[in-house]
Amino acid sequence: MRKAQSMSLNVIIIAIIVLLVLVVLSATFLSNQIKFGKSVNNCLDISTQQCAAAATGCLEGFAKNPAQSCYKADGTIDREKICCVPTQ
Repeated sequence: MRKAQSMSLNVIIIAIIVLLVLVVLSATFLSNQIKFGKSVNNCLDISTQQCAAAATGCLEGFAKNPAQSCYKADGTIDREKICCVPTQ
């Protein structure tokens, strides 16, 4: 009868380290994706666009752009403002 072979302690430690590295890389990648998504969606990142109060609407010569949002200083979406783009 053959003796059962078990994984050495070194292999187990290396596997744990590899898993930890993968978790850290995944977390970093996801946080960068979230930041990138906000910057792409930010109305004021495009110089010709402007944020206006939702109650009053866009100024003359501008139209609402529902694809982009206005953000507060803390990074959350400002629901009281709309993104306006020039119509010409």
